[in-house]
Amino acid sequence: MDGWDVIYAPLPETMTGMTDWRTRTIVIDPAYPAATQRSTRAHEEIHVERGPSRPPFDVDEELAVEKAAARRLIDVRDLGEAMVESQHLGHVAELLHVDPDMLTVRLRHLHPSERHYLRRRLEAKEDPC
Repeated sequence: MDGWDVIYAPLPETMTGMTDWRTRTIVIDPAYPAATQRSTRAHEEIHVERGPSRPPFDVDEELAVEKAAARRLIDVRDLGEAMVESQHLGHVAELLHVDPDMLTVRLRHLHPSERHYLRRRLEAKEDPC
């Protein structure tokens, strides 16, 4: 992210991060857990890569950004290993160092080949032979 700064500073309630196009700064609220900060940073970096949206806070753009951030942070093989260890989504998110919302987005938007991989990986866990 050439020419951009990332700073950690308090933000208004319910905001975990923001992108300031005028100052070319990403702001992350340090009051949130590390996994949320990591997820938020990836989300904001994707915004920077994609450029400003018109209108701001466009629902379709936010979903596209969230999907891209989830793919960037959660490799399907890592996801499979975490799911072998635990079926509890909160624990899986913790193992992957992301927040539960990021994990949910990743799971909802898996490519069919990724679904197939995860199904096979989880079946292999149940069949030790």
